Amino acid sequence: MKGQDILKYALIAVAAYLLYKYAVEQGWLGAPELPGLPPTPGGQPQLQPPAVQPPAQPPTQPPAQPPAATTKDRVGQAARAAGYAGTLTFDQWNYFYGQVAARPGPAIEDAFPGVPRETQMTLDQWWAGVSGAGFSGLARWPLMSAWAN
Repeated sequence: MKGQDILKYALIAVAAYLLYKYAVEQGWLGAPELPGLPPTPGGQPQLQPPAVQPPAQPPTQPPAQPPAATTKDRVGQAARAAGYAGTLTFDQWNYFYGQVAARPGPAIEDAFPGVPRETQMTLDQWWAGVSGAGFSGLARWPLMSAWAN
């Protein structure tokens, strides 16, 4: 190496060091200064816990009702919310089931063989039929049909 090369590398190193010091002073490198926090003598911000304010007044709304636990309960709630009570036809119960479960219910031939579509039934009667048609567990899902037989 020549003497000129050593001087050139030394000047580049000094310039890099000065640039680094300037970047640290400007906050471009290292921990940033957080608004509202005074910096400590070491340059790092001093973290303080936020002040906790109590709520202005307690909430006045009553707590919401917990969601229905079972699909059957949710089907009944959906029917009542739409203004239906008591008995509905198989297709009407299936409609509410589709709204709640986001998939279509079984065909009436699978749940109630030989029963006319317009027959009125309660939620419990409809649920007993669709549960017997395989809608009460995993065994009748399309992906599980190999184990259903």
